[in-house]
Amino acid sequence: MLINIKQIKEDKKAFTVIELLIVIFLFGVFLSAIGTICVQGIKAFHRSRNKLVTQQEAQLAIDRLCRELNESYEPGIAIKKSYDNGGDPNEIWDAICFPTSRNNDDASGTTNMKYGKLEWNRYVVYFKKMGTKEVYRRVIQVTGHPANSLYPEAVPKDKLEYFLKPSYPLSCPPAYSVSSGSITDDRKIAKEIYSIEFDLYNPSLVNVGIPVVHITVDARVKQGTDANGKDIYEQTVLTTDVKPANN
Repeated sequence: MLINIKQIKEDKKAFTVIELLIVIFLFGVFLSAIGTICVQGIKAFHRSRNKLVTQQEAQLAIDRLCRELNESYEPGIAIKKSYDNGGDPNEIWDAICFPTSRNNDDASGTTNMKYGKLEWNRYVVYFKKMGTKEVYRRVIQVTGHPANSLYPEAVPKDKLEYFLKPSYPLSCPPAYSVSSGSITDDRKIAKEIYSIEFDLYNPSLVNVGIPVVHITVDARVKQGTDANGKDIYEQTVLTTDVKPANN
């Protein structure tokens, strides 16, 4: 009788160990599933966040530029294409320069008036500096320009080039002197911008109300790399057309 009881106890212990192994296995499967779900959730969160970042930054770059450009004077617009700027030919960093009549360098305040007309005394430049992913807004005073503050001409490209040299520091201090004038204000308005392009339509089309400036902003945030080690980006491309109200 005692032998039988011992045998039953041994059988019960063996059965308990098997149950424990099954529980451990199932718990491992459960943890693995939870881990996979968490990893996928984190990846989805980062994708959504990066998508939002690219949309916000592209919109920031376009919104402020369009507001100022819409207030500007069409004959005073100058565009410098990236292929004229030197540097990496694969990097698009066009610059656009146009006159402003605002009293303050940050585009706030009232507009300057003279003889009942808008007066334009300085220019604004939007550009993506070579080698960066940041768009800057730069206010410049150009020696000899505008020749007539009521009818400002476009800044010649050879002079505009002096205000875009890669050697100039970003966020230049006030009244930073350059060869053809000075930089009076310099501030970053957007980041994560892969490229920014400006194109002028044929000025003869302006009379029929077709917008003058075509703008393309490409914002990208790196997501990771693929199996081949190639970078993967979250991308947002925004385009718009602007016709200055004054011509």
